[in-house]
Amino acid sequence: MAVVAAVPRQGWPWRPWAAHLVLLLAASLWPYPEVPAAVARASENFAGQAWGWLRWDALWYWHLARHGYSPHDPSTAFFPLLPWLLRPFPDALTALVAVQGLFLLTLRQWQRFLADLAVPPAVASAAVWSLALGPDAIFFSSLYTEGLTLFLVLTALRYGLAGRSGYAAIAGGLAALSYPAGLLAGAWPLTLAVAALADRDGRRLGRALGWGLGVLGGFLVYPLWLWTRFGQPLLFLHAQAAWALERVWPWAQWPALLQLAERYPPGRIAPLLLSGTGSLLFLAALVPLARAMRPWPGWLRAGTWLYAGLATLSALSLEAQHVPFFSTLRWLGDLFPFYLGMGQWAGGSRCRTGLVLGVMAVMGGAGAVWFSHGWWYQ
Repeated sequence: MAVVAAVPRQGWPWRPWAAHLVLLLAASLWPYPEVPAAVARASENFAGQAWGWLRWDALWYWHLARHGYSPHDPSTAFFPLLPWLLRPFPDALTALVAVQGLFLLTLRQWQRFLADLAVPPAVASAAVWSLALGPDAIFFSSLYTEGLTLFLVLTALRYGLAGRSGYAAIAGGLAALSYPAGLLAGAWPLTLAVAALADRDGRRLGRALGWGLGVLGGFLVYPLWLWTRFGQPLLFLHAQAAWALERVWPWAQWPALLQLAERYPPGRIAPLLLSGTGSLLFLAALVPLARAMRPWPGWLRAGTWLYAGLATLSALSLEAQHVPFFSTLRWLGDLFPFYLGMGQWAGGSRCRTGLVLGVMAVMGGAGAVWFSHGWWYQ
């Protein structure tokens, strides 16, 4: 089952991590108008507490860490691992500092994962830098679950590749407990189980089932906790309905965006245009991704396609209050296979690498400017 290559000693990704922080600090200091107080109150549940990198979902997670859940507000929509981990921190600023360290660990896991699979150094470097500078940069450094979930998914996958299914089950279960999409960490044990059945490999099947049951078990912890606490195991689904989310066909969002562009002012439509065009760039990265994954074992390729495919369809098929691309770019931005596709396309070429990283920095920087100044960006 183990498919890990002999990995040469690597240094930590200090430079992309530092560039990530410089990008976010520059965006925060950019002379951009702050959101009017009336607009903030209309879009923020805790508008009076919002500042810098602590806004929207981050305020909810911090509120849950301090005050816990209630069945009478949307708080149960947020999965509990991050609030539980935030409880020991005395204040939000200390927690934000710790999150920067977590993102360094996430970049390290991404770097090591690529090395485990013998991805060429130039491709791997571009993939790591793309993740550091991309559109989710501000969410990786805020009290959002994106960085935590990605770290746990990569950790589970690395353990799975090394044949250590017990640790993979624990990390995958924690990923599923951190965020609903963390359940997609079960894509790889599922495809591994199918491959084991095809090969009639009982030992490998047992490891795959243990890994997969760990992911499922982690996901079920939250409904069971809601049931014991409030008597309603599916309360998180009811709470999510408070945001008036609705399903649409994945391709329907671009025509809807063009219609909005005709009547929305430039300042309001710009984040949605970034999300719409950025989503196309991420989808284009699937083409070089297929080439990058050719040397991988079949079950690993299939699991990666299943993980990325289901997450992409989900991200593209949700809108809120008839506004397209609600959180689409944020959900796509923490899917690591896309960054491997971008690194593969860059292919060691200085010109293409500069183009990829430039586009990622523009997307990440623009998003951070809007977010840190209080304008809606998801």
